[in-house]
Amino acid sequence: MNPRGCKVLVFAKTRCKLNSVGGNHDLGNINFKARLLVSFTFALIVFLGVFIFNTYQHELRDIDEASERLAESALELFRVQINSDAAALAVSIGFISENRELAALMVKGDRGALLASANPVYQELSKNQKVTHFYFQTPNRVNFLRVHNPAFYGDLINRYVALKAEKTQNLFYGIELGKFGHLTLRVVSPWIVDGKLIGYLELGEEIGHILENIKNTLDVDFILTIDKNLLKQSDWEEGSGMFGHKGKWNSLLDSVIAGTSLGDIGNLLKIVKSGRDKIFSDEKKGIANFFYKDDMNSRYDVNIMRLEDVSGRSVASLYILWNITGVIAGALYYVLLVGAVSLVTGALLFVLFYITINRVEGELSFFYKSLEAASADNACLAAAVEQADEMVVMTDKDGTIQYVNLAFEGVTGYSREEILGKKPDILSSGKQDETFYRTMWNTIYAGDIWKGRFVNKKKNGTFFDSDCVISPVRGQDGAIVNYVSLQRDVTRDRKLESKLRASQKMEAIGTLAGGIAHDFNNILTGIIGYTELANDDLKEGSEAKENLDAALKAGARAKDLVAEILTFSRDGEQAVNQVYLQTVVRDTLAMLRPIIPSTISIRESIDDSLPAIMANGTQITQVIMNLCTNAEHSMRKNGGVLKITLGGFEADADFASLHEGVAPGFYVRLTIRDTGHGMDKETADRIFEPFFTTKDVGEGTGMGLSVVHGIVCDHGGLITVSSELGKGTTFTIYLPVQKHPVVEDEAGFIFSTGGSERVLYVDDEESIAMMVERSLSRLGYDVVAVSNPCDALDLFKSAPESFDIVLTDQTMPSMTGIELAREVLRISPDTPVVLCTGYSHTVNEEIARDMGIVDFVMKPISKSVLSEVIRRALDNVNH
Repeated sequence: MNPRGCKVLVFAKTRCKLNSVGGNHDLGNINFKARLLVSFTFALIVFLGVFIFNTYQHELRDIDEASERLAESALELFRVQINSDAAALAVSIGFISENRELAALMVKGDRGALLASANPVYQELSKNQKVTHFYFQTPNRVNFLRVHNPAFYGDLINRYVALKAEKTQNLFYGIELGKFGHLTLRVVSPWIVDGKLIGYLELGEEIGHILENIKNTLDVDFILTIDKNLLKQSDWEEGSGMFGHKGKWNSLLDSVIAGTSLGDIGNLLKIVKSGRDKIFSDEKKGIANFFYKDDMNSRYDVNIMRLEDVSGRSVASLYILWNITGVIAGALYYVLLVGAVSLVTGALLFVLFYITINRVEGELSFFYKSLEAASADNACLAAAVEQADEMVVMTDKDGTIQYVNLAFEGVTGYSREEILGKKPDILSSGKQDETFYRTMWNTIYAGDIWKGRFVNKKKNGTFFDSDCVISPVRGQDGAIVNYVSLQRDVTRDRKLESKLRASQKMEAIGTLAGGIAHDFNNILTGIIGYTELANDDLKEGSEAKENLDAALKAGARAKDLVAEILTFSRDGEQAVNQVYLQTVVRDTLAMLRPIIPSTISIRESIDDSLPAIMANGTQITQVIMNLCTNAEHSMRKNGGVLKITLGGFEADADFASLHEGVAPGFYVRLTIRDTGHGMDKETADRIFEPFFTTKDVGEGTGMGLSVVHGIVCDHGGLITVSSELGKGTTFTIYLPVQKHPVVEDEAGFIFSTGGSERVLYVDDEESIAMMVERSLSRLGYDVVAVSNPCDALDLFKSAPESFDIVLTDQTMPSMTGIELAREVLRISPDTPVVLCTGYSHTVNEEIARDMGIVDFVMKPISKSVLSEVIRRALDNVNH
């Protein structure tokens, strides 16, 4: 019970006593009411005044805190954008440095040709990455070519970033001040080709779009000023004409305006002059703050931040202007609303107090309970403000932890009570050596900012990666008193980057495999075709004929190998239908059990309720057999357990985001686990590469797992591997379940041996054209073989009615098979056209048939298959 309530209770008892005594008790009653109402009114007025005043102060503090957070967010967004853009420019430089054509022109010294080749690259970078500067520099840092300004060259580049790149022979980046008064992010990298330095590559972008990004993201305005003592007036005025700077050289005493989102030059100059002599009062963050009111009575909260170039030199001031006119109006409205509500409440309380004075103690008790509830709400608000995504750690100058935020507790698992007073090495994972830590401490001891990545250990023993920035905090005398660390958990980002690199690597290898398949199929076409011709000329039972039969079998095996390569490259199309994976797994294990040694135990766990998937059953059997035989090989020496598990899996959005090409939905999950010798991480990262193998010579090639990878990906699935030396290996395959699978009918073939029609055959490989001409001629056809598609088209144009069918290769110089077919069908729509190819990225059977091509055949083609295709096409036309 509060003291004020006790006093009221005493007065109430006194009034009752007066009423019970005779005499003039009305006068006493009036005096009591007057004293009580005066006291209550005075107390109510004081309370309401204090409450409204505190509300007003609270609103002002909220504005101050919001302004501080806004300034910190702007500065952090600026830093993050700089690092992000620098990383993107570094990737672009990496691609440019691998361009052999540009390197050859640089070494040759052909500036004109280099400009012609590099200009499209510059235009693309300018469009997509805001690149404004593109340099080619000689090994002694002499500018050889400015792609953005080719007329100006031959000068020596002495900028800090260029000197650092030359000294370290590594890529280096940072912000530098240009002579025209604009800040530019520059990335310079040595250009090394075949182990020799041929020069330096430099990309740059002005930071104007970064400031615009801050404006659009945080809904603020900005002013960027450059210190005059770093510029020449003549250069500045020249740049003003070129780049449209706002303001004049003499508008400000010690600085010039390099960029702004404000259109009012008068207000702009007043703001800068107001902040010119402002001392940075916040030593910890280096941010000055003041309020500005313009001529239109708009109020701004202005934060000033100093910007440094890459050398650490202070070169500019960034003014962040937050229009708080509406915020202040809202705060005043809120205070007035609180005041009005409070006055109404006070009036009601006064009436209730006057009428029901004997219940005032209960009313006051309820009032104080309401205050306690409001205080609890404020405590919750303060707790919410402290929470942030990044971990914040503050230590004293000896490295003892003094403060951590909630994000730190959430990531590391340590509570504040456990971590305060400890050293940061409580998170040490042992992944960084003494040199790493020595460099870090030497940097911050020197008063510099250290940036890097830690591999730290949580309380539960698991590791996590964090990008960290450690900054020294100085006291009023300039001495370091604390260190503050801002860390962000990037474990998930690192995993995503790793998976992306692996995906890109597999895609590149797949493209290479497709190119190999194309050339190899052309070679096999000639080998198989000429072998068949020679074989037909020999007598049955002769030794030579037996030798050629063996050669044809070898050609067939080579054809199968090319099919595996195409499967890996994900371009080998196979017929699919509804397959119950549980049946395929059991049938495959039934085939494997007799050949797997008894020292290896096979255990299976199969969910029979799983739905069917759309797949090629033969290929899925190949996948299972390959993985199981690999597992058997790893356990062949010491025995072990082979466990096969088949079940369902629901992939959510988080799972899909971690694996490229995977969409959320229901999957059938097949796990094949062995207890063999396992693999290290380096081997596991390369396990799906073609021809990579851990087997000894004579134990097999390395195409197996690459084909497995290609088959799974071709089915729209995902395959992962996890392994540890001495603890075995686990392969997990995810295959999608389609809600309404459609099974396509396979077309039948019309078999025939030959004919007498006239055939036009086109193939740029003269040996293949000659072989096909001989083969078809032996079957009775009148064949005209042409190796130049343009000549073939002219021949057809001269007498289209003289040809009954046209067969053409796809990949040819000067004109592709598709283009030739289009012209033939335009001239004679009724003439059947058959397209042959060893491999193509741009055409498949569906595209060919949509164009009117009657058949699409993959090389190598045997004589029998070729005759069947021709006969079928001709017979369909005749009927």
